[in-house]
Amino acid sequence: MPRLTIKPRPYPEFEGQSDEVETDAPASSKLPAVALTKDLVLSVAAMKRTYNEISAELGVSLIQLHKFCRRRGLQERIRRLLLENVLNPMGLTREDILELAHESDGYIKLANRIAFSYPTGVKLMKRYGILEEVKAITRRNRLGEPLDVVKVRKEWLDKAKVCKSYGDLASTLGIEKSGVETIAKRIGIGERLKEKFAKNRIIRLPEDMVKRAENFATLTQLATSIGLSTSSTVFHLKRAGIYDQVKATLAVRYSVIKVQVRASIRVEDLVVAARESKNFADIARKMNLSRQRVDQLLNKYGIHDKVKAMMRGGPEIDLASIPHLPRRKKRARSQK
Repeated sequence: MPRLTIKPRPYPEFEGQSDEVETDAPASSKLPAVALTKDLVLSVAAMKRTYNEISAELGVSLIQLHKFCRRRGLQERIRRLLLENVLNPMGLTREDILELAHESDGYIKLANRIAFSYPTGVKLMKRYGILEEVKAITRRNRLGEPLDVVKVRKEWLDKAKVCKSYGDLASTLGIEKSGVETIAKRIGIGERLKEKFAKNRIIRLPEDMVKRAENFATLTQLATSIGLSTSSTVFHLKRAGIYDQVKATLAVRYSVIKVQVRASIRVEDLVVAARESKNFADIARKMNLSRQRVDQLLNKYGIHDKVKAMMRGGPEIDLASIPHLPRRKKRARSQK
């Protein structure tokens, strides 16, 4: 196979230099007439990040470029140049990065600013040996001037007496939660604050919970009376070992109220409540029933559609025209 010699072509920056490159390509192939020289490849590599970009700039194939670099011993020098362009695309010096650190409130933001990504920015700062210094500068910018430790400790511990978490303390102080946690660790009161928060979260139930439950029909009503949510009430009742007793007491009260409510509900009361309501939810609220129970009663008396039409501005319902349902007859027991 004939060997093809690429004739040198004048390049504006390296005029007068020549370095012929021999390739094994066939004579019929169309290769760019570019004279690759050592200085030319290194100058282009100083502005690129990958071999692909270098080959595209020079107009040669990637294989041809690798062969040239291997024969001339340029691989290590080009690797260093490419790594430098990846880590430090802006050409920043150590002093430049420290100056930018004084304008930032976080080293992660600074790393993303000076490089293509956060990891490469951190590598650049480690390479200059200034990562810890940059962290200290950005932390000081974020937290402000040096704190009066004794004053801050006393103030925060006093305010933590009525707080249940870092979030509550942060709301009281008017700063972010992460900032409170960071400063608390710095001034050495992180564990003391956690202990105070844990004590404030402990809820002491009234001693007469079982007796108190006699006045309520549901756990929700009982929880509201002591200022807790239903789930918290259940948790603390189980923790105190009186959940079953309270539940049994509530069940007795609930069954009594349920019988009284069912016995006291009349169709006339439903119609009167419907006249003063805009929807079924208002009827349920006035009758102290659930929405589903109101639907059941209206369907039972056969006036569901009439009540719906009346609330939408339809004709009034005549109470005399409502048929009262007869009592259910007892089924006779089958004799075997």
